[in-house]
Amino acid sequence: MEKILLSLKDASAGYGVAVPTLRVLIRKGRLPVVRCGRRILIRKAVLDWRSEAENLAEPAPQEASFQKGAAGAPISLDKTERAGLVL
Repeated sequence: MEKILLSLKDASAGYGVAVPTLRVLIRKGRLPVVRCGRRILIRKAVLDWRSEAENLAEPAPQEASFQKGAAGAPISLDKTERAGLVL
């Protein structure tokens, strides 16, 4: 039988997130939990949804940090030309 609610320790081990990180997310209200006395339990469905959302997120496009010439060597620029580049 599959667990529906996970302890912080089980959630940490199963999803690769440190227990202190889970506690911070709970404290900030970004991770809904079920409290049973002093125990803090996290719904497995919430963790599944969050991990799927992270996997679906596209990485941000990266800008080139330098230009290369025809032979593959970096282009030498003077100070006025460097001022316009995004490094």
